[in-house]
Amino acid sequence: MIIYFVLPLIPVTFYIIFKREKYQSYGLLIGSVFVLLLFVSTFRSYNMGPDYNGYVYACLHDYNWPEKGFALIIKAVHYIFGKNYWGLALLVNIFYLVPIYFILIKYIRSNYIVLILSIFVLNPYLFIQSTFNVIRQGMACGLLIGAFYFFKNKRYILFVGAIVLSATIHDICRYFWLFLVIVLLFKWNEIKLFYVATFCLLVNLGLRDLTILSKFLSKNRFDSYLSWGDSLFNFVGFSFVIYALLIILLSEYRKLYTCQDEKKWVDLYILSLCFLMIAVKNDIVYRMYMMLAYISLPSIGIIFKNLKNNGSKFIQILTVAYPTYYFIMYVLFLYSVRNNLHYIPFEFYKPY
Repeated sequence: MIIYFVLPLIPVTFYIIFKREKYQSYGLLIGSVFVLLLFVSTFRSYNMGPDYNGYVYACLHDYNWPEKGFALIIKAVHYIFGKNYWGLALLVNIFYLVPIYFILIKYIRSNYIVLILSIFVLNPYLFIQSTFNVIRQGMACGLLIGAFYFFKNKRYILFVGAIVLSATIHDICRYFWLFLVIVLLFKWNEIKLFYVATFCLLVNLGLRDLTILSKFLSKNRFDSYLSWGDSLFNFVGFSFVIYALLIILLSEYRKLYTCQDEKKWVDLYILSLCFLMIAVKNDIVYRMYMMLAYISLPSIGIIFKNLKNNGSKFIQILTVAYPTYYFIMYVLFLYSVRNNLHYIPFEFYKPY
């Protein structure tokens, strides 16, 4: 249990050390934090995460995984590490952490390093779930942020390659790439984004759940996911807070970026918040939002860099308060109160 209290302190502790020793390389700071996170997420027990246990079984028993990309990853683990499940966790989490590392050191100023790293650690789906449990989704996130970067920089062959690879890791990526293309190709402005935000709020208020989509997905295996329950954030107050945050961002829209490159990141973050108001209606659909939350981490740093007024502090408070609340409720409260043996107590590596 103690490890879950320590995790949020890791970015702050490393920042204090680097500040005191007057290190100038914040790439080294981010790298140090990520190496420690990689250690925790790799050398933990096979029963940490309900889905992960199935991946461990597949790795150790030569199960032919249906997604061919992930099946290839399992073969690579056997070739490099032998039949050791920590090798699977290491390889998968490298796919997840390395891409976001390079994106962060490219786009995030030193002033906001701790803030962005804290959001990454505190949001359970960004670190704990994606590295302990839904590891295929984590791998897909690493490839999708690369796809977004490649498309934005007109490296279309690499974009297609990243999308195809992500689809061989997780089926949802066959559809998810459309969202990235819409963000990048459509000429967004504050008026159009306001209409999208308002529409998503109305959908949130008007729908009890997302089962209505079953009419369109009746022949799709994802249809079964629509019967899942809602997320922890499916209450009206949260949706109005997100909508208020969107209104604040849109009122300052043209100050949030200094070039077209930054504008694409900003649009991605705003549209991801719009999608969040719908995603809270279903816990599985909410996982799709977490892929957006991962990809749009640099967007938050870009916005903070450019928005230097009183509204910036308010936005910073909201962006940190959201994952903090989630961390407290999801990890410290639900896991412990419900005696969730998949996460509580935390256990380091032990033989299968």
